Amino acid sequence: MLQGEEIPYRSVLGFYKEGTDRVILKVMGDGSSLYVEIPSHLRNRAEVVVGSRLKGKLKRVYRAGRKVEEKVDWDFDWEVEGYWNELHIPQEVVSALGLRPGDYLELVFQKVVNYGEEFEL
Repeated sequence: MLQGEEIPYRSVLGFYKEGTDRVILKVMGDGSSLYVEIPSHLRNRAEVVVGSRLKGKLKRVYRAGRKVEEKVDWDFDWEVEGYWNELHIPQEVVSALGLRPGDYLELVFQKVVNYGEEFEL
């Protein structure tokens, strides 16, 4: 490793980061709220549990059944609720964007907050 080169994030479980955490995830519904399922590689590497918060950028919304994408570029700070793989979307975001189950979100994950400590991804 060259002097001054950044050390990649490594969790205690030994998972290394490879590139930007940019994903396109399907919006799901449980009857009371909307959420996206966190990819397993990110859950494992960032040691995400219920109560964790993930922060980053919401880049685009892809509407279900339409070939339309909407550029958004909003910051997000959402909490894992219910099950350990469900990143719930706050109701104010759902309302502002008119999200429905079946839409897709392009997200860039940047930080995780576990047990009150914030870490860069």
